Amino acid sequence: MEVRFHKRVRADLDAILDKYYAVSLRLGDDFFAEFHIGVKKAVENPRFFHFDRSGLRRCNLDRFPYHFLYDVRGEKLFNVSCRIEHDKSAVVSDNAEKSSSKRHKS
Repeated sequence: MEVRFHKRVRADLDAILDKYYAVSLRLGDDFFAEFHIGVKKAVENPRFFHFDRSGLRRCNLDRFPYHFLYDVRGEKLFNVSCRIEHDKSAVVSDNAEKSSSKRHKS
C-alpha cells in the first residue's frame, strides 16, 4: 500500500519533532519511531482504526499525546493531519475536512 503525506503533516511533524528534540535527542527519536509504528499499523490493516468526527480514521499514539488522521482510497493511504491529543475542540485541518467530504460524495 502506498502512503502519501499531505504537506501539512510534514509541517506538523517538523514542529512536534523540534519540540521533542529540544528536550532530548532520544525523545525526538522515540516520537518519530512511534509515529512510524502507527503508520505501519495503518498500512498493514488500514481499516483497523476507528473513524473520528471528521469521517477520517484516527490512530492515537501510545506514548505521546498525539494522533494522526488518514483516509484510505483503493491502495493508497492518505495521511492528512497530525494533531495533539488534548485538543478537545476536535477541529481538523481544512485539508482533512475537504478530504472527508470528497470521500463521502464519491
